Amino acid sequence: MAALLILFAAPVAHALPLPIVWSDHYGAAANDGFTAVATGPAGAVYAAGFTEAPGTTFAPGSGGRLLLVKYRDDNGTMNRQWVRTFVAHGVTGASASKIAVDSAGNVIVAGTVGVPDLRGKGSDILVLKYSPAGALLWKTTYDGPGHREDYVNGLALDAKGNALVVGASVGKGTSRDYVTIKVRANGSRAWVRRFAGPGGFDEARGVAVDAVGSVYVTGESRLKAKIPGKSGLPSAVTISYGGTGARRWLIVDRLARATAGAAVMYCGVPGGRGVIVSGWRYSGAARNGAFFTKYSASSGSRIWSQALTGRSDSGAWPEAAGLDGSGAPIAAGMANESGGIQGYIAGVSANGGTAWRSIFLSAITDPGWAEFDALAVGSGGSVLAGGWTQTAEPPSALSMSTPSAFMVRYSPSWPVTAPLDYVGPGSSTSKGKCTAVTVGANARYAVGQESSTASGLDAVLIKF
Repeated sequence: MAALLILFAAPVAHALPLPIVWSDHYGAAANDGFTAVATGPAGAVYAAGFTEAPGTTFAPGSGGRLLLVKYRDDNGTMNRQWVRTFVAHGVTGASASKIAVDSAGNVIVAGTVGVPDLRGKGSDILVLKYSPAGALLWKTTYDGPGHREDYVNGLALDAKGNALVVGASVGKGTSRDYVTIKVRANGSRAWVRRFAGPGGFDEARGVAVDAVGSVYVTGESRLKAKIPGKSGLPSAVTISYGGTGARRWLIVDRLARATAGAAVMYCGVPGGRGVIVSGWRYSGAARNGAFFTKYSASSGSRIWSQALTGRSDSGAWPEAAGLDGSGAPIAAGMANESGGIQGYIAGVSANGGTAWRSIFLSAITDPGWAEFDALAVGSGGSVLAGGWTQTAEPPSALSMSTPSAFMVRYSPSWPVTAPLDYVGPGSSTSKGKCTAVTVGANARYAVGQESSTASGLDAVLIKF
């Protein structure tokens, strides 16, 4: 295995090299937040999330209405085109988790309707399609056989504009299961596939689709416990389905004892085609950390695997991943480094050989906390990561896991070596978090939430 190159970056207090071109805050009477962003034709930028949510929240599903806003980016000038909200009649709460734009400029939104709650009816999976003009073309929902909690973690579009939605769904006597749903471009449901492992907890967390419509799903599945009444070990399980829903192969990464495949990515580079999974691996003391594994797209056989182990027992935990134009995978997340939780960006070369990892220290002293939750990779190798950090002194004034400032990191190429580019305003009372990023043809966009004295948390879109 190749040696790991570790690059450290010092925090920056003032001069930040990534200026804001424009930004927009959307605020209603209660809390609002963007959780997804995508670009479309003719300078369109779509941001989706939730609005009018009660309480303080950094995640969808706590009530309120689904929110979708279309912006037009005209040579550096922002214009809000339209705002759409959605809530089902007689159901509390709706929110967006993922969005994608098809070749015609229509936007597909995947999220939930209802409030996730394993103890009650919970939420259903919701998929909406809007025209570029903001007309709701269709909507569809999915209520699993357990009629309880169902939610979305991933969305991908195939070449025909069909939507592949994955997440978790409570089964009938099987607790949470993987669920994969194919919704045709006209809104009709093509098929639903479920996977229930032997340990009673399964959650699909990422989906990819290739040029011929084959589907790849990864996530976390619990193995059967050796001791009755105890939860089994979590493993990364990756499944491939054909375009008609027939299972092609299923791989369980048992030997790696891997939890939470954070993402699955299809690499279509000639001579390097395959499926790459990222996640976190527990391999014993001082051997925990992020990993990448590449499989054959046709058979599921392993091509290579590379672990990125940290310097402590907690190691590095990926939250998001992507591929550059050469097929090299990159992940972003958090790592236990230098006495605190720090943000990191890491990757390996397209052949799984050379590995690199960059650590980003938070702006406060020990214990410190900085975390990347979102990642976008440009075709030329540029890297955009977003997340949050604590920025208030002293650290004892804050919870160890309280997001207090919106954070973005950009690099025109990898390995990533430069310091943090942008940290939003933060204090002992403010809250802020970047939840999603995207790289357009000539711009970079980040969305999330920031504190507002007038309306709690506001949804924010920033162009860098």
